[in-house]
Amino acid sequence: MRADRSEVGWYNPGMGVTYDYFRAGDDEAASRALDSPRDSSMADFDAVPAKWIDPAVVLGKLVALIRDEPWNVELVPLGLCGDGAATEERLVCGLGQDLRDTLAGVDDNRTSELARGWAAVEELATLSDPVGNLVVDLIGLARRARAARDHLYVLISL
Repeated sequence: MRADRSEVGWYNPGMGVTYDYFRAGDDEAASRALDSPRDSSMADFDAVPAKWIDPAVVLGKLVALIRDEPWNVELVPLGLCGDGAATEERLVCGLGQDLRDTLAGVDDNRTSELARGWAAVEELATLSDPVGNLVVDLIGLARRARAARDHLYVLISL
């Protein structure tokens, strides 16, 4: 039986895989995220802890809403950041410039509309926490990455 996420909030350490989105100048710098303690806030990085927001499906559905196109698993391409970007319990993947630019290019007037649409997707429908702040945080992270000519990454922790 699947746990009702509305009862546990965004994060429950017993729930398995978590996702932290962050920006870095290159793959080598991004790989250093593996050194951050699992229970930290990734203090060495400009990061957004998104917990159960996986890149391919849930973040991909936000990207589909932004682009006004059907969701497909290829909307958020993932690339492992070199040989040193994985351990047995964690890995760092790059998210691609197209994703960064899509998020960074969202008009501020659309954030409420996007949050409502994203909150209605099946994977988020049972959450009690609003996703509006997460939409704003991810867009802000992408804008800062674009301004600094950084790349977006995700730290996946098992």
